[in-house]
Amino acid sequence: MSLLSKLFRKKAPQIEKPNGEPKTSGELIAEVTGGANLVEGKQTWEYAEEKKHDIEYMKKCCDAELKTMEKGDLVPVPYYFERVAILSKKEKN
Repeated sequence: MSLLSKLFRKKAPQIEKPNGEPKTSGELIAEVTGGANLVEGKQTWEYAEEKKHDIEYMKKCCDAELKTMEKGDLVPVPYYFERVAILSKKEKN
């Protein structure tokens, strides 16, 4: 079963934006989960590169992934948890 079909069983969002363009998968997930996958209004992946050295943002992304998992029965993306582990280890040294 695909990710989106699993989510759409919970709530059926509009697939297109008001201007007729298709919504991204991130936008659909945000709509179905009530924005659980957002950090300060942006998708978690938008912080993956620009904030990868900022442990606080990576922790916020972890929280968003856990909320998305809870609300959407999705597997959280491991990248953010790995970054927190790496940054935590660097802080100890």
